Amino acid sequence: MVQKRVNNPKYVAAGAHEYGHAQYARDSRYPRARVIGNALGNFSDVAGIGTGLVTRGRLGRLGSSVASGAVAGATHMPTLIEEFSASNRALKAMKGSGELTPAQYKEARNMLQSAYKTYVKKALSSASTSAALTYGNTSLLSSSLAAGLATRQDAKRINRSLVGDSKDVAAIKRIANKMGAGNTKLIHSNTAAYASPYSHVDKFTSRKAYKKMLQARSKQRISDRTLDSGAVFIPEYEKSAVFIPKSIGTSANSVKGIATKTGTTARHLAEDLVNFGKDGPYEQAARFLGRYAKNPKFRGNVNTYAAGKLNEAAYKAQTSPMLEPIKQMADDAAGILF
Repeated sequence: MVQKRVNNPKYVAAGAHEYGHAQYARDSRYPRARVIGNALGNFSDVAGIGTGLVTRGRLGRLGSSVASGAVAGATHMPTLIEEFSASNRALKAMKGSGELTPAQYKEARNMLQSAYKTYVKKALSSASTSAALTYGNTSLLSSSLAAGLATRQDAKRINRSLVGDSKDVAAIKRIANKMGAGNTKLIHSNTAAYASPYSHVDKFTSRKAYKKMLQARSKQRISDRTLDSGAVFIPEYEKSAVFIPKSIGTSANSVKGIATKTGTTARHLAEDLVNFGKDGPYEQAARFLGRYAKNPKFRGNVNTYAAGKLNEAAYKAQTSPMLEPIKQMADDAAGILF
């Protein structure tokens, strides 16, 4: 019997799927062409309507609307192909990993299938919208727009179901290693996504702009190593945390005392550090965590969440003058973690 190691197979499936993208990108013979292909879907309406206008005189009203819909739908094909491949890679890896029970594997597969259907529906909605606009059919246009809205709601519903815990994150990492994609950084964000290595996009944007974009997406500092290896984004997982009330103060001794009494791990201290940024001054606690991070015992407790929170603190310090006191601490700690 397969041992149950995960609590939310949907969350694990989402992470494995994104690592499927990393594997697909790594195996691609033309990585820059892959990036261009995935971006085409963002211009489907423009491409479709433009085709309709160009061919109107030659193909007539009906013919140009068909051509418009076909081109708009075709722009989504590279994305559909890669999403299908990423899901297949994820399912294969999960099935052979021993991380999921048969029932959990089925749940994970159903979620990936539902997610893929949203991409198909989006492509069909884009095609019908372009065709309707070209032909001037208001009823078809209304139904197409309504279908597109329903598809976005489906995608949001799936994203809301992606709530995992530390066991799920550990399972994702083990699966990624078996896929040969373990060197791709795992970052917690608001949604699941994959960011290509900078070498795949270097012809289209500057290194600085790409780094800024990834930092805005993750609300964390992005290291040069992550920029070069690419990153997998998954929703931040649930965790229990020790809340430090304002009344206790922000002294290093107060934080140290709570950590000692409750057995608080490094990730909880990191979360409390961020909470201090919202509730008031916390310079002494920040300094304590900085010293704590240099302790060898801390390194044994470090996980992705702790690293993410420290990076988030550093990112906030860069964007808000009020948080400047923690910048050096966060930079030091992040340097140790990475």
